[in-house]
Amino acid sequence: MTLQILHCVDPCRAGWPALEAIASLQAAHSSGIAHHVVLFGNANEEQRAQRLGVTPGITLCPPGRDPALARRCAARVAPAFLAADICCAWSSRALILARRLFLADNIIGAFASAPEDGRGARALRGFPQQKYESAPVAVGMFSDESLREAWRTAGLICDESEILAPPVRADLIDLSAREKLRAELEIEPSTLALTLVGEPEEAMDASVFAFITAVMQTALKRRIVGLLSARAAQLERGKRFAQRQGEPVEIIVHANDLWDVLPAVDACVWAPTPRSVHAPSLRPAPRAGWRSVAYALQAGMPTVAPAQSGGAAALAGSPLAAIAITDEPIELARALMEKLAAREACAPAGDQQRERTQSDYATQFAQVCERVMSRSKSQRASAAG
Repeated sequence: MTLQILHCVDPCRAGWPALEAIASLQAAHSSGIAHHVVLFGNANEEQRAQRLGVTPGITLCPPGRDPALARRCAARVAPAFLAADICCAWSSRALILARRLFLADNIIGAFASAPEDGRGARALRGFPQQKYESAPVAVGMFSDESLREAWRTAGLICDESEILAPPVRADLIDLSAREKLRAELEIEPSTLALTLVGEPEEAMDASVFAFITAVMQTALKRRIVGLLSARAAQLERGKRFAQRQGEPVEIIVHANDLWDVLPAVDACVWAPTPRSVHAPSLRPAPRAGWRSVAYALQAGMPTVAPAQSGGAAALAGSPLAAIAITDEPIELARALMEKLAAREACAPAGDQQRERTQSDYATQFAQVCERVMSRSKSQRASAAG
């Protein structure tokens, strides 16, 4: 009998790390397990999911992602989806929608990113008159230990938890497109190009990045171009700072995905916005993730991060890692310049990553699902007895 797994994902909340993990599971074609995907989002989010290799069975975009309207849509499109053996939710929003839509007893909370923002804890408590704590998930799956702790702090309750990291998708990065990409961005061959990595983009600080590029341009006496996502925090402030230098630093703002930018750059910076700079009355800064760091290393890019941070932990053991002693921009710039000077001694990153393969990831995911089903059967048998 084939185990039916239903993945509920809200890309706006869960981000691309969740999509790449689901794509790895679908691509593995595990025997005895069928993976179905319900994507809560619009056509643009569906296209992005498909590009990452996710095949959505249903894409729902009810007004305001209203659960009642979404349930009606789902019931009309694919009633079989409502009777999945296990429902796997990839964000706090998807977790609540999964409970309201599919009413599955066996729910896995799979989290490849930190809690979205300050609203995450409130979302975990459910809708009014339905407290989340009264119905914990069967298993919480996390990409690393820090994520498990972040979700526990946010209020997630689970019977057991697993650390399960998806593999890096080397196929997403086309390094042969370097010259073409740089030509499209009008970057000269002799220009040093840097980019800001980290997810979500809203958690990364454009002003710190601009400071680093300015310091490096002055110290190296070489033209530097900084590539910034249009969604980066402090973007306008960073652009103003770059333009006010004695020798202005060129900042290119783009709306591309990370893997479309990496082939064109020479080094990467992981510099999140300090959460302390946000006033309590304002929306708090999102928690910064470091899944992007794995892709930067896969592309062979020297990457800098402050010591005692998630970014530094992701860089541990790599010859491409530049670890700054503090999170001060001047120290980040110094560490990255030292690594660039010694770059020729660095081995290609792609051969040194110790990431799990798609097959290993899918196998361990299947083992978790089998435990959930076995425990569910035991509980039903005990209740019947």
